Amino acid sequence: MSLTSVTMHRHMVVHNALLSIIFIFLVFVELLNNAGFTTSVSSQDSLLAAFSRNESMTGSFIVSHHPHTQTNLSNPVMVGSLRRKEIQTKIQYVFSYLRSFIYDTHFDAVSFEKNAYSVAQQLYFISSSKHVSKWHDDEELSRQFTFVSTVFEAMELAMHNLKLYAFLGRKDNELLNRMIEIDVRVLALHNCSGGLDRLIPGYRARIAECWRLLCLCGNAFDDLLKVSKELRDLFEFHRLRAEENLGNLWQQVPVEEF
Repeated sequence: MSLTSVTMHRHMVVHNALLSIIFIFLVFVELLNNAGFTTSVSSQDSLLAAFSRNESMTGSFIVSHHPHTQTNLSNPVMVGSLRRKEIQTKIQYVFSYLRSFIYDTHFDAVSFEKNAYSVAQQLYFISSSKHVSKWHDDEELSRQFTFVSTVFEAMELAMHNLKLYAFLGRKDNELLNRMIEIDVRVLALHNCSGGLDRLIPGYRARIAECWRLLCLCGNAFDDLLKVSKELRDLFEFHRLRAEENLGNLWQQVPVEEF
């Protein structure tokens, strides 16, 4: 491995470690908020129970954290705007955190598994907020939350299947693992609203590369003679989803880039 590759790898490790620390801190703060800032709660279940009683995200709490709005406590538009911004920021952060486990070459399922519960907690906090009925009427926020939740579920399924069909020298398992990796990598080419993330450097080339790998992997798998129906069905599931997502992303590439 070259010195440049080692340096880039170290930077990526440090970056992911910082993301993990920040994410854990946010979850911890959210737990404190939802527990009413008390220290009498002794278990995680109690904290979640406190959240379910809708004790978080009150107008006074949000406004108190924005000193320039102290005189607008009775302004529903201002309070609603602050709540919307807070929820959107949380959704976007969760998605960025999920993408931190997806690299150009692979899906870090091991690290994802270690942090999956924290992600699930954060999504639960967002979806169970006291004002959930209001922000669910917001088409953009609802679309973002639905997409990010779908990505999380897809990554959980991929993690499960990668463990279930671990590569043990079998060609069918190896190709299935490759297709699962491709399927997950395609998810990282989206933004948190489910569209093509044009801020990704070389996104057009990345889409084309994923499509090339998908075709190579698919053709190799189709050439196998003895494959169980269960494994073949699972392979087709991941292949079809990757193909559909790649097709949708390719249609969003601006014409001037062709």
